[in-house]
Amino acid sequence: VAAQQQLEAENAGAEEKKNDWNSFGKLFFAILARSLSFTLSNTFIPIYWITVLHTSATQGTTALSILFTLGAVITFVGGVISDRFGFVKVIRAAFICMVPTYLLLTHTTNVWLATALLFPAAISIFLPYSPIVVLGQTYLAKNAGFASGITLGLSTTLGGIFAPLVGWAATDFLDHGTFGRRCRLYSAVDRRPCGQGD
Repeated sequence: VAAQQQLEAENAGAEEKKNDWNSFGKLFFAILARSLSFTLSNTFIPIYWITVLHTSATQGTTALSILFTLGAVITFVGGVISDRFGFVKVIRAAFICMVPTYLLLTHTTNVWLATALLFPAAISIFLPYSPIVVLGQTYLAKNAGFASGITLGLSTTLGGIFAPLVGWAATDFLDHGTFGRRCRLYSAVDRRPCGQGD
């Protein structure tokens, strides 16, 4: 009898579960944004420390270690805060923090300021991780396994698909920037517009 009652309770619970694909579709953009920021930070920070901030390779690796150490703590804190203030609010706050943080980080040439900005950068990347996982399983209640695969798996690997495109864009931008500087230098020395032959 007890087994039959348990089976009936499980069947009733399964019938009550519904999938909210519309909300999960919106959440997917948050997953994509977080995955891109995670993957690109993993590649970008050491290179930026070495080429722009002119530090050693060891300092570039240390900066990345600082980011991930902060991330381990912030991921736990994100789950605790989400239980109190709500999952959506925490995700929104993290992405609002991301925009000015990376805008400042990519425009600074001061290594101490850049290091300080690793803290809000870690907040923007790791704070929404736990809420995203919970919301994914909530929105796809009937397919919790599928939701876990998307939120846990793709949230760390999806950015790798787009990373080569971003790298290509960055290389193209740098090449044009170098060409522009050379163009101005040659024009100043040669006293004629760049691009005009003899």
